[in-house]
Amino acid sequence: MAQTQQREQKWGFWLYMLNFFTLDSLGRLLIRKALHTDEIQFTHHLLSFGIALTLTIGISYALRSRPWKYSVWATVAIVGGWLIANILFAVN
Repeated sequence: MAQTQQREQKWGFWLYMLNFFTLDSLGRLLIRKALHTDEIQFTHHLLSFGIALTLTIGISYALRSRPWKYSVWATVAIVGGWLIANILFAVN
């Protein structure tokens, strides 16, 4: 149990930041595709920042009482979704 808590303290922040930046990048990608534009304005960055921050805090809150592996799998799912979205949108 102590080893799991040490792992959470050591890697929890980095998983949190990875989730945030991945969701922010995914938000910007979806905004660009929805607006059919390649240029990014400040409002697009602000909107994607807000969405990513809200989702990251919500995911952390929802997983706060779950075992460590759920946080890791949530991060894997987020990064996997980001990779799939980049591949799918690169094809179009």
